[in-house]
Amino acid sequence: MKVWSTELQSETRRVLCDMPPAVFAFNERLGRKGVVLKRIGGGSGYITLQSCLNEKYVVQGHESDEVIGSFPNLQSLLDAGWAVD
Repeated sequence: MKVWSTELQSETRRVLCDMPPAVFAFNERLGRKGVVLKRIGGGSGYITLQSCLNEKYVVQGHESDEVIGSFPNLQSLLDAGWAVD
């Protein structure tokens, strides 16, 4: 199975664990509902600040806000091929 680079996985950890306010504020100013994620096999979604604060890691679709994936921890999100975009 293909995986994202170590650097991108580290950046994903930094953004979703440290939750830098500037990252979430930037996405909000662009009209996004959260931080945009991409999946290695294709597709994208977003994760909200609240999801990160709750450590639930719920990925939602841009158009309808449907839940694309729900992960019990950050490692399982990375293992499923998700990373910040």
